Amino acid sequence: MAQMTSGFDFTGPLGNVSAYRMRGVEKVILRSKGGPTKSQIKSHKHFRVTRLNNSEFGGRSRASKLIRRMLWPLQSVSDYNLAGPLTALVKAIQTMDSINALGKRSILLSQNGQPLEGFNLNKKTSLDAIIRNPLSCSLSRETLTARVEIPALLPGINFFVPGNHPFYSITAVIGVVPDLFYSKNGYATSQKDYDNLYSYSVSSEWFATLEGSKANTLEVKYSAPIPDQAFGLMLSVGIQFGTMGSGGVIQQIPYTGAGKIMVMG
Repeated sequence: MAQMTSGFDFTGPLGNVSAYRMRGVEKVILRSKGGPTKSQIKSHKHFRVTRLNNSEFGGRSRASKLIRRMLWPLQSVSDYNLAGPLTALVKAIQTMDSINALGKRSILLSQNGQPLEGFNLNKKTSLDAIIRNPLSCSLSRETLTARVEIPALLPGINFFVPGNHPFYSITAVIGVVPDLFYSKNGYATSQKDYDNLYSYSVSSEWFATLEGSKANTLEVKYSAPIPDQAFGLMLSVGIQFGTMGSGGVIQQIPYTGAGKIMVMG
């Protein structure tokens, strides 16, 4: 992947080159056109392994999309495009399927979701860099509940705010990420009802960043009915920053803060 450093600043096609911007990358990205045709990849014997890899990549892409859906309440704290890095992590999960052949390997987040734990939603400043003491997190698959114990936050001791943001709030998110299985029509969940599920979240009150906050606990429950047990349960935590808006109401500052996938169960 080439990057344009100086001299030009455009996006779109130009001859055999396409230029575009990507969130989290300041420079313009350049990608050359060319390679085998779609027809060749689809039918030629030389591209048999490519077709198998493409099949599995399609499953990973869908899994990444489903995971990002469950991170929706924390989208505003992320500072880069999560799709690619999540897809790469899902590949590690897919390779854990030792039963099915290449091109048909399942993505069993219900059994092998651990590679997602610790995934950061930020490149510039991580959640661990802001809150220096570990958060104690627990997740119950039986009750579909999660608990986050937040230590007392002391500015300059275990709490370091990037920038000059007057308020902060912490959010816990619980989500359901379904397993994906190969089918002739592409990778699919065990039940169509998974397509209609979304995450649940709970947030603390707004605290003054110069004062910090006492130790507190966030508890969140997944309340929607789940069709079967072919899913992984995901707990994520994020910190948002805010400023005083009109009428004395604190408003979140978009794309500030940090988030992280804490536990998979």
